Parts: sequence; C-alpha cells; structure tokens
Amino acid sequence: MQNLEEGLKWLDQAMADFKTAKDYLKDRNYYASAFFAQQSAEKALKGFLYSKGFRALITYSVTELLEESSKHENVFK
Repeated sequence: MQNLEEGLKWLDQAMADFKTAKDYLKDRNYYASAFFAQQSAEKALKGFLYSKGFRALITYSVTELLEESSKHENVFK
C-alpha cells in the first residue's frame, strides 16, 4: 500500500532543509550548509520511498536510500 501523504510530508521538510542549506551557503557557513544539504537529500529520498509503501526506514545513508530508490525508479541510478 502506498502512502503518498506521508511521502509528501517528508518532501516538504526536505525542501525546507534545502532552503536552509542554501541560506547557510550564502552566509559562507559551509559546515551547516553541508549538514542541511545532507538532511534534505535524506528526507527527499525517504519521502519517495514512503510514497512507494515503505513503512520504516532506519538508515541515514543517502547512498543506501539511493540504492533502494533505484529499485523503484531508474532516475535514481
């Protein structure tokens, strides 16, 4: 069963984190920018996977999330 609503919640947070990453980059706060960029990628991928029916994703690895996402959509390869 898919869960589009949960996936969209994660995507909304990913977009907010991406904005924060860009704001920190503009301020030359590179550490914080990198942190929020990683958070944005992680949350966007989790949102995609939740929308595909995943119920629990216990990883913070963008690489692992990309690998799993690529099983569902070729665009992630």
